[in-house]
Amino acid sequence: MERVLHVFVLKMDEKLIELVRKCEELYDMSSKKYSDSVWKEKLWGRIGEELEKSGNFPFFIAILKLLSFYYHRSFNN
Repeated sequence: MERVLHVFVLKMDEKLIELVRKCEELYDMSSKKYSDSVWKEKLWGRIGEELEKSGNFPFFIAILKLLSFYYHRSFNN
């Protein structure tokens, strides 16, 4: 089960990274829209649609926390 979840997380991770990379406003502090939270919510919604998920921000927080857990765990073992 853990292996299946790990593979799913890695695939989700790759897709999420690909989609976020296209939206520099989410991570590039020099972007003019970096501080525009309304715009960033729209971007997260589009990313959510691409991932065929609900598109709400808490979903992505949960995914990022899960990814962080697995990465920290793999580096500490």
